[in-house]
Amino acid sequence: MFRKLCYLIWIANGLLLLWGVSRYVLSDDVFFIRYGNYFAPFLALIALGLIGFNLYIKSYIWAVCTAIIYLPLFLLFGGSWGSAEAVVKKSDISVLSYSVRGNNRDIESIAGVIERNTADIIFLQEVHQLGELAALTSGIYGGSKVHSCMWKGFVLLSRYPVTEKSKPLCVIHHPDGDIHSYNVHLDKALIKLDGQKRNLDRVLQELSKLSGPKLVVGDFNATELTSSYKRMSEQFGNAHQEVGSGLGFTFPTSVRRFYPGFAVIRIDHIFYSDEFSAVSSAVIDDYGKADHYPIRASLRYRKE
Repeated sequence: MFRKLCYLIWIANGLLLLWGVSRYVLSDDVFFIRYGNYFAPFLALIALGLIGFNLYIKSYIWAVCTAIIYLPLFLLFGGSWGSAEAVVKKSDISVLSYSVRGNNRDIESIAGVIERNTADIIFLQEVHQLGELAALTSGIYGGSKVHSCMWKGFVLLSRYPVTEKSKPLCVIHHPDGDIHSYNVHLDKALIKLDGQKRNLDRVLQELSKLSGPKLVVGDFNATELTSSYKRMSEQFGNAHQEVGSGLGFTFPTSVRRFYPGFAVIRIDHIFYSDEFSAVSSAVIDDYGKADHYPIRASLRYRKE
């Protein structure tokens, strides 16, 4: 019986090694690479267990091979648990991203989450009742005016004046300089990878024509190991990656029927250009009737 168990575990080990090696030479156009990239933290956890089992049965070659192949993932996901946050200052810019779910028509619930977790700049995705939301969130900054930029499900609310540049790209007129802010909702990579690539091509092409501070925030439907995330991280910093703690999973919430009892992937991101540094980053455990957890970060202008 034990021998049969060993054979099954070695098969599983072989499959994990196959994915671990293949991801270095194949793109996520290959379906098993793409799915593995989405759920890599869990594969790393399984690999850790397999390393322990192989050491127990003195199968040192399997243990060493698995450890070498999965070392980058152990460092990527394990290192985030020790990230430290700096002290947030009043002058820092707070940013909130909240994907509210396309068929979520409870606009009062959405507004409630925003009011309880308000930020200087708020990026919302999949909102359909734009006028109602504008009315319900008109007091989030006390007596100050709420500036907005809205278009086909995308909403940007800001403490600072806003002008629309090209939907859904807006310019926020911050006292320290204009910030080009792109509200993002990419196609799902597991279903429409080509669509996601085209979405991101358009985003990066528009941003490449602009100079100065930039924020690219929203529901990317892309995890840390996907090609879309890698393309973004080549040009922008990521708040959670820099100062967040833990795995930062943002999807799904309990409103989903397949909810396993906890979020399983991190697909919502706050990216920023080199003019900023991240001070804090957190997932907010207050999602109303949305299927994504909101995320919040504090950013600071770098000194010249």
